[in-house]
Amino acid sequence: MKVKKWLPCLLSAAVAFMLAISAVGNLFTAYELSVHLWKIFLMSALAALGSAVLFQFQLNKKMILRVAAVVLAVMLVKELFRPYIWLQIQELSYWITSHYHATYNWPVLGNPGADHVTAPLMFWAVLVAVCVNWHICRRKHIAVAIVPAVMPLALCLMTAFKVPATAYLYLTILGLAVLLITDWSRKNQPEKGMKMLLWSALPVGLALAILLACNPKAEYINRAGRIQKEVVVWFEDLWEIVEAVINGTPLPSDSVESRNLLAVGPRSRSSRSVMLVNSPVDGVLYLRERDFDAYTGIGWEGTDREETLTAGAISQGKLTIMTYGVKDVLYVPYYATKGIKVIGGAVKNDKNIEQYSYNFSNSHVKKTASPDKLYKDLPEETSSWATQFVQGIIAGARDDREKVSRIQDYVRKAAKYDAATPKMDSENTDFAKWFLEESETGHCIHYATATAVLLRAAYIPARYVEGYAVYCQSGSDVVVSKQNAHAWVEYYDWNTQAWCVLESTPGFAETKRPLGVSGKPQEEKPDEWSDILAEDPTVKETTDGKPVVGLGGNSEEETETTAPKDEVTPDLPDQNDLPQPQPEKTPWQMHEWMKIVLGCLLLILCIVLQGYVRIFVKRKLWNRGQPNARTIWRWRLLRTDAKLLNQTVPKELDDLAQKARFSQHEIQPEELRCYEDYRLTLLAAVTEKPWYQRLFIKWILAIA
Repeated sequence: MKVKKWLPCLLSAAVAFMLAISAVGNLFTAYELSVHLWKIFLMSALAALGSAVLFQFQLNKKMILRVAAVVLAVMLVKELFRPYIWLQIQELSYWITSHYHATYNWPVLGNPGADHVTAPLMFWAVLVAVCVNWHICRRKHIAVAIVPAVMPLALCLMTAFKVPATAYLYLTILGLAVLLITDWSRKNQPEKGMKMLLWSALPVGLALAILLACNPKAEYINRAGRIQKEVVVWFEDLWEIVEAVINGTPLPSDSVESRNLLAVGPRSRSSRSVMLVNSPVDGVLYLRERDFDAYTGIGWEGTDREETLTAGAISQGKLTIMTYGVKDVLYVPYYATKGIKVIGGAVKNDKNIEQYSYNFSNSHVKKTASPDKLYKDLPEETSSWATQFVQGIIAGARDDREKVSRIQDYVRKAAKYDAATPKMDSENTDFAKWFLEESETGHCIHYATATAVLLRAAYIPARYVEGYAVYCQSGSDVVVSKQNAHAWVEYYDWNTQAWCVLESTPGFAETKRPLGVSGKPQEEKPDEWSDILAEDPTVKETTDGKPVVGLGGNSEEETETTAPKDEVTPDLPDQNDLPQPQPEKTPWQMHEWMKIVLGCLLLILCIVLQGYVRIFVKRKLWNRGQPNARTIWRWRLLRTDAKLLNQTVPKELDDLAQKARFSQHEIQPEELRCYEDYRLTLLAAVTEKPWYQRLFIKWILAIA
């Protein structure tokens, strides 16, 4: 063979080898996987050189398939008779999906147990080498080479918390850059393109080396947080839409800066996990997400304002929060010992962090500035009825604390809790008035809105707050799900000069459960505090009252004296007469043979479906367009089918297609008929083949 053919072959093999080892190198260095590196290097080199020779010298397709089959047989013969390869695939899947679980809370697939993951990474390296050589030697689309080479790196960018090794990252960028720069010239001027491929590697490599030297790995900054946040939000929105359609609930339509009360209907049934919380104290934990200060009658809106949240007293420990994915805001407990600055009602997650902690207390100190008058504002129409309405509730009250207590009790009894409460009629113009006077049921949004409106009508500063509320057990991780989403009210207590939580949803007082044990309330009670079921189904009853985390309590100075009788404290779950949780039934599990049968049936269905689709498309193209265009379409379809059947299209059909394409001659029906005759000839040849070949030709090759 000539040297001119060997040089491009070796150059293609070198590029393929470089991208193959760098692709898998990015993966196992980022995830810190155990591999036998020499095996990956050896198989990558053999695959790169062998596939380059096969593609460069235009060997027969059957020869290529035979050689590939022999190579795969040699690679797999040792592994197939031992379960090592399957264990390694499970190990690799486990580590990758574990990172996805930590980031997006997706399920973990596979099981740990293998000592290394050499085999699956070795096969992927072989695939990358073959695809790169196929692109370079046979001039296929550049996506053939880029997609398999970039996929391992893409997995690292979205899940790994560590940058891949600099050497592998450098080789990946170098290989892809060289292929992109020389793509056009290699396709249109093959000889010059291969020379450009060789000589472009030096300046590109030098430029990348300087770039990496000026930006050492130790100074890398994870800039994928914004992209990750957008991915998380996109998936959450999509999943909520799917669940809303399935469950028949209203589609989510609110922006993060407002709450459209016209769209408030049945609560979402989603049980997707949002975050993992570890609290140092037993009790109910309120996690503040966002507050809204402007009531419009049909919604709540947040204005651009800055303030510092009420700080806590002596720290009771550190609360740790780990969100599944990067959230738009940071969740804040009551009361962090350090003042937290809030902008627009929320703490923005500008640094795209997923795990953070607070030192917090269940009591507050007098360090909150006097509230702005906007926390007493109501629309004129709302103020006219709410002021008269609330006077009948607070008449004779001695101070603001008694007013708050009366309003809380009234709203609790105003309607029956029902998570399936429908939306307000469009004829109504005030959500709070509709709930208090017309609606017979409601859930947390209804109770919190009505409470905030009545407090403002009584000239008590109040605001509507959304977030999550969950029962915690000291030192234990608790998964917070969408079912823990909650709405409550913050009112300003002039005596302690602090914002305090006011719980007016009746679910607390009626639901009985052991403190710190997660679970759903009883069926007849509100589904307001559902959480993950406790792992231990035999929880003993507790009778000692423990502190409740996150609820407005006394200030540090007031804890030494007994609280006055008229002080308002939220109702808490009764700790006596606790029900014993029942052990869960073991779910029915599908046998392995049933999984195999269903998998085979699904595979057959997919094969038949794709065959039907491709045959349908071919028949549409067969009669597409005017006679000349139809001639060209039929010639292309017959040429493809004949090539698959190892036959040659007759020369007269080629000539007729050229005439239809390049001349002014209009093809006549009798001329078109010759394409139909040849198609029938091909089908007749198919009927003479064995039954298994006929099935393959019809459903895989889609010739019918």
